[in-house]
Amino acid sequence: MKSIKCLLKSNLTLLKILFIIMALTTITQSVGVKKSESVLEFFNNLFSSSETEETERLENQFIKNSMYNTISLPPGEAPVAQPAGAPAPAAAPAAAVTAASVPATNTNSTVTNSSDPSIIQEWLRISSKDFLNRQKFPIINLPGGISKQVRVDSNNFRINDGFQYGNPDSGKNPLDFWFSITKNRIIYSQRKTDLDVLGIIKISGVTKNPDATKFCINIVDNSEDADFSICANNDQLRLKIFCSMKKNLGGKTPYECLEGPKSATVNMALFPKPTVIEEKLMQPIILIPLPSPSCNEKWDYLNEGKDWECTCKEGKEQSPINLPKTEEAIQSPVTPLFQYSEVQAKSVLTTLDGELKANEYMKIKYFKNALRIFHSDMGKIVTLDGAVYIAEEIVFHTPSEHTIDGKKYDMEMQVIHYGQTKGDISKQVVLSFLFQKKAGVYNKFIDDVDFFSLPNPMYPEREINNNLYIPKVFYSSSDDNIPVARPFSFYTYQGSITFPPCTERTIHYVVSKPIPIGSSSLQLIKEAINVPDTHDQKTGNIVINADEVTNARAIQDIGSRAVFYYDHVKYHGDDLNTKIPKKNSIGHYEKFNKKATEYFFVTGDQPSGIPNSFLVSENEAKGIVEKTNK
Repeated sequence: MKSIKCLLKSNLTLLKILFIIMALTTITQSVGVKKSESVLEFFNNLFSSSETEETERLENQFIKNSMYNTISLPPGEAPVAQPAGAPAPAAAPAAAVTAASVPATNTNSTVTNSSDPSIIQEWLRISSKDFLNRQKFPIINLPGGISKQVRVDSNNFRINDGFQYGNPDSGKNPLDFWFSITKNRIIYSQRKTDLDVLGIIKISGVTKNPDATKFCINIVDNSEDADFSICANNDQLRLKIFCSMKKNLGGKTPYECLEGPKSATVNMALFPKPTVIEEKLMQPIILIPLPSPSCNEKWDYLNEGKDWECTCKEGKEQSPINLPKTEEAIQSPVTPLFQYSEVQAKSVLTTLDGELKANEYMKIKYFKNALRIFHSDMGKIVTLDGAVYIAEEIVFHTPSEHTIDGKKYDMEMQVIHYGQTKGDISKQVVLSFLFQKKAGVYNKFIDDVDFFSLPNPMYPEREINNNLYIPKVFYSSSDDNIPVARPFSFYTYQGSITFPPCTERTIHYVVSKPIPIGSSSLQLIKEAINVPDTHDQKTGNIVINADEVTNARAIQDIGSRAVFYYDHVKYHGDDLNTKIPKKNSIGHYEKFNKKATEYFFVTGDQPSGIPNSFLVSENEAKGIVEKTNK
C-alpha cells in the first residue's frame, strides 16, 4: 500500500513538472524569445549524465569550429547545380550535427524571428581563405570514430553537405546556405528548417567587393580574427544586405544606400570649385639630416660621441667600425657604379633652401663641428638594384673615424650620398677616403678646396673658387695623369651616418688604400675646427687657444654585421694608364663635352645600359697604344 502511494506521488510530481515546462514554453513563444532552448536547456542540463555532457562538449566544439575546418577540392571540381529531378548525389560526410543529434544544451542553436523586419533571411554563399587554415582550425573527431570537417571548392566557397536536389527546404545550388542576418550577427545553416547553425559571424565591418560581377560583400569578424565574403544571386539583394549592415554599424550612410531620389540629397554648393593645377618647376633641395629636437641638440665630439642619445646610443648598426684585414673580409665581386662630374665653382641655379645661389661661388662651411661642402649634385652612385644616390655633402674628420685592423689614420673625407629613387629616399650611401700624412705631398682635390683659406668657428663660411671633381682625390699635384675615376678597392658594410641623428639604413664604402696628404695641408685642416686665437680688446693681449680639437666618433660595436671586400685588381685589372701617349704618326686631338672620359669594366657579355656608354677595346680603356706594321 505504501509503495502504491509513493508511485502515485512521484507520478503527480512528474505531471507538475511537465505542466510547468508546457506553461513556460507557451510564455516564451508568446513574448517572441529568439532562443527557444532557453527553458529546455535548464532541464536538459539538470538531468544530463556525465557521458552525455562529454558528447555535447565535443559536438559543440565542432559546431564552433566547423565553419573554418576545410578540405579543398581539386581545381575544376567546383560543384555545379544539376537540373531539377536529377538524382541526388551520395551524401558527403556531414559537416554539421543534425537537429536530431544535437542535444538541447547546444548554445549555438538559434531560432530567428523571420517576422522581424530588421532580420534578413536569404539563400547566400560564403567564402573565406580561413577555411584553408587546418592548423588554426583542426578537424573535430566525435565519439564513434566520426570526423567532422568542412569542404570548400577551388574558390574557397563552402560546400553545403546537406544539399539535396529538388528538396524545397534546400537551396538551388550546393554552395547555398540559409542565412539569417541580424543587427550585428550573421547566422547560417544547411536548410531553412535547421535549428542548428553552422557558424555565427560577428559583424565588425563591411565593405563592397570590388568585383561587381560576383554580387559579394566583404565581412570582417574581429572576434574571430577572420574575413568572409557573403555573395548573393543578384546585385539588388547584395545592395539590400550591404545597406542593412551599414545602417546597423552606424556612421555615414553610403550614397547608394540613401532613401528617396538621390539627386535631391546632393547640395552642389557643398562641393569645392574646380582646382586649376599649375605646373611648377621645382629646383633641387639639399637634404641634410639634423638631430631630433629632443635628442643631441648641443652635441659635440668632446667625449667622442659616447654621450650622444637616441639612435646614436640605441642603434644596432652604428658607424664607424674597425675594418678587418683585407684577407679576413668576405671577398666580393660586387661593385656599384661610381659616376662623378666636375662641379662648377659658380652655381648656375638657386636651390629652394638657399644653400646654393645662382652666379655665386659654392662655399665650404664650418657646420656641426666639422668642415663641410654642400652641393645639390656632385655625382652619383648607382647600386646593382638600380637605386640612385646623389652626392650632396662632403665632410672632413681629423683623425679618421674608420680604422683598418686597429690602425687610425690622420684624416677621413666622407662623401655622403642621399637616396633619390622610390623606396630609397630615407637611405644613404657614404664613400670614405682615408688619408695618411706624408711630407711634401699635395693632393689635387684638397688643393682645389684651397686649404689656405678655410672657415673656422669664428668665420664659418669661405668661398671655393675652383671647380671640384671628386676623383681628383686619387691624384697628387705632381701627377701628370689625366684625372679620371680610377678603379679602387674598398670595404662594404651596413652602418649609419657617423654624426647625430646617426641615421641607419646606410651603406658604407671605405677605400682600402690610404691616400697620402701633405703635413701642411693636414695641419691647416686640423686648425680650422679649433677656435682661433683672439685679441683681448681690454688688455690688448693675444688669447691663445692651445686645445687641439678632434671631430671623430669612437669606434662602434660591429656585432654580427658582415664586412665585404672588393679587390679591383682581382676583379677588374691593374690601374689604368692615363698618361697621354706619344704618337709618331700623324693624327689630331678632339675635344669632348666632358672634362674627362670615364672607363669602367662591366662583368658578363651584356651591355650595362648606361646612357651614352658604348663598347671599347681593353687597350683603349687602359691607354695602351697599339703598334701598327707599315
